[in-house]
Amino acid sequence: MVELFSIFFPCRYNRLLAVIKSSLTDLLKALKGLVVMSQQLEDVANSLFINHVPQMWAAKAYPSLKPLSSWVLDLVARMAFLQDWIDNGIPSVCSMRSHMPCITGGI
Repeated sequence: MVELFSIFFPCRYNRLLAVIKSSLTDLLKALKGLVVMSQQLEDVANSLFINHVPQMWAAKAYPSLKPLSSWVLDLVARMAFLQDWIDNGIPSVCSMRSHMPCITGGI
């Protein structure tokens, strides 16, 4: 189970980060007039303007109702958590206190 987590989630987040990077790079090029602004890029720009997570990103991301600013902070915290696992190894004991409301909520 832990091996699945340590392989699956970093790959999933890498795909999400690749979509974010490519869409922001393309959006900058479109704003400079170097490429044509597609409907997808316009949707990303509009979402950024109104502090919503762009649909292009949400399709690759974890479910969340947070506004963009809080979502980005949460993404950075999740990436730091995964990087800690990569750097220091998977901990032998994990606390379930933070996940207890989710577990008991389904009972």
